[in-house]
Amino acid sequence: MPSDQSPFETLDAAFRALCEEPANLSLDGRSLGWPFPARPIPLGELRGRLLHPATPHEARDRAMA
Repeated sequence: MPSDQSPFETLDAAFRALCEEPANLSLDGRSLGWPFPARPIPLGELRGRLLHPATPHEARDRAMA
């Protein structure tokens, strides 16, 4: 059965599920370097930081890698 959601909506829903309990995943900011804090960063917070216009493209690339 075809979905009424676009691929981006499906991706967004999957990402949001990873940000909720019990998964509530995080990424270690120490491994990312500047400008990220040196602590576990929940994926929801990381998303906000990655979308912020002040975040350099190099930092976004490191996080995505």
